[in-house]
Amino acid sequence: FLVKADGPWTSHLRDVASDVTSALCVGPYGGVDPKDYSQGPVFLAAGGIGITPVISVFQDALLRKAPGVTLLWSIRSVDYLQLPFVRDVLDAAAVDGGATVIVHVTQGRTEELPAPAGANISH
Repeated sequence: FLVKADGPWTSHLRDVASDVTSALCVGPYGGVDPKDYSQGPVFLAAGGIGITPVISVFQDALLRKAPGVTLLWSIRSVDYLQLPFVRDVLDAAAVDGGATVIVHVTQGRTEELPAPAGANISH
């Protein structure tokens, strides 16, 4: 990953991270304020069932027509794609076309993946 040294904290982060090959991003802590995702770009990442709180932020960003919304979701199994609320949101994202959804499947048979609902949905 790349870190831009833009001040003392990010300069320190870049120095510490120069020998690191992976990173852990955490937060936000507490609630998520709509002003945080009303303007693009908006990048949302979730793993597994952790999609539950993220999906509502994603839906709201779509409703607000925030530009440049990207959802990255890493799952172990294609079974997660069968959750009713997930299918509804992926279908809505495909119709909207203003967002990008990337689903990364880490285990299992990817041949079982359903066809993406739109050109902006990939797995």
